Amino acid sequence: MYDYVHVDEKWFYLTKVKRRYYVYDDEEVAARSVKSKKFITKVMFLAAVARPRFDHHSKKQWDGKLGVWPFVHVSPAARASKNRPKGTLHTVPLAVDAKVYSDAIMDKVVPSIQLKFPGDWRRRQVLIQQDNASPHRRVTSEFLQQQGIRKAFVDYVKDYAVSENKHVRVKSRGGNNRTVVCTVPLCPFLVTAYKRMSSTSPTQPFVLSFANVEHMDCTSSAKPSARQIANISSVNSAVHADRRVSAAFVQSQEQVVHSVNLDTRQRNVYRAKKYVRDELETVDNQS
Repeated sequence: MYDYVHVDEKWFYLTKVKRRYYVYDDEEVAARSVKSKKFITKVMFLAAVARPRFDHHSKKQWDGKLGVWPFVHVSPAARASKNRPKGTLHTVPLAVDAKVYSDAIMDKVVPSIQLKFPGDWRRRQVLIQQDNASPHRRVTSEFLQQQGIRKAFVDYVKDYAVSENKHVRVKSRGGNNRTVVCTVPLCPFLVTAYKRMSSTSPTQPFVLSFANVEHMDCTSSAKPSARQIANISSVNSAVHADRRVSAAFVQSQEQVVHSVNLDTRQRNVYRAKKYVRDELETVDNQS
């Protein structure tokens, strides 16, 4: 858990209808005014935290707080009113979609990780953990890689295993070392990698130290994740042809084309279908 950064959104109202304030006798209560108590301004914030730990470089305890950022933008007033003249800069909430969320990740969260993460952990692989909200689906390993942030080494190995209709797992994930093995104990599949200790780059890639990618006496079958299912060509083709295609149809087609058993992965098929559909809608909106 030391290499995970958890991000999530939270709604906050600017004020409440009823609030209690403790003030001195000679102190005035701050004036509060809204257009209507039924329409109090609500702003969404993005928070990023990691596990607290001791930083051996600064010799201090790091609290794990990376930051809290509001989804707002400053714009000039379009017209004059009794409250302000035309052109006065004022802050208004943003409607959070996939582009706004991905921009916040790249402009706020990633720089904060590189700046505040303890030095010995910043040089390792840092994983961003997020929930399954629709705007989050744009921030994938491929998206981060396109922005100059490298894809996780383990994802490469797992993608290769799925292409061979096999299932692998991470046996050890400690510091600068990664070991991936097959889920069948007797299978000789083994991939190990490490990071050079002398590297100071936060995006330093893993170096492959040993790889035996052959499966022998192996009875494992692929269990692809939603990300991996969305990258399969037959799934993309089915959703491109009909955006309302059912997950059951996509599931049956994939089992016929690639012989991948998705009987117990229908939820991931449904999520993968939504990933592809959301990407198509994003392209339509941009065009």
